[in-house]
Amino acid sequence: MLTSQYSPHSPSFKKELSGLLKKFPVYKKNIEKLGFTSLPLQDVRELRKTLVHIQEQAGHFELLVIVGIGGSSLGAQTLISALGSRQECIFIDNIDPDIVFEALIKIDRKKTFFIFASKSGETIEVISLAHVIFSKIPEARKNCIFITDNPSGTLTKKFADDKEKIIVSPKNVTGRFSVLSNVGLVPAGLAGLPLEKIIEGASHTSYKDAYELACYQYLHFKHKKNIAVVFPYCVRLECFVEW
Repeated sequence: MLTSQYSPHSPSFKKELSGLLKKFPVYKKNIEKLGFTSLPLQDVRELRKTLVHIQEQAGHFELLVIVGIGGSSLGAQTLISALGSRQECIFIDNIDPDIVFEALIKIDRKKTFFIFASKSGETIEVISLAHVIFSKIPEARKNCIFITDNPSGTLTKKFADDKEKIIVSPKNVTGRFSVLSNVGLVPAGLAGLPLEKIIEGASHTSYKDAYELACYQYLHFKHKKNIAVVFPYCVRLECFVEW
């Protein structure tokens, strides 16, 4: 269980904070309209069936390669690094040629499965990485899936030769808020993580606690304290900080 503790503040700060916290019931209705807030309430049984089908089609693979930029990669990285994985995983989230080709050297083309994630289906970095990977590893065209909220985007038009390879993510959930959507859960599920337990844990989150944290951030920014540092002592939470 993660908890928050705040340092003492001035009386004027506490007065402003108290005023904002009293408005929580007003803002709660708007918070509930945000797409990501319903994700902890989802039923993942259908997703589990989809993952089983993907694994049956892919056959045995020893390495999972996830290609995505920013929020399309960091959420899955956070889950897999924090919770551990039975499956060896590589994330390619940078177009630096040294990083890309160092990763490709490690790949056994016959025992690797690829996930390409782009919310818009138009992310130029992901499209470029897909082009490089498919050029160097033609077998990847068979052993891959695409996660996007735009099935007719350039990424899937150019590289997906089968509609079954396209996993649709929700349009109303963006970037780093997509960790509990298909963007985060599909890689996590293929890596062997217990999706049901992840969702169960997320369902215990509190809108009120999140709102209180947002109030602190807002007031600190208002008072010219515009740097927030998240410092984990656990190595497994390193990706959580980046996310």
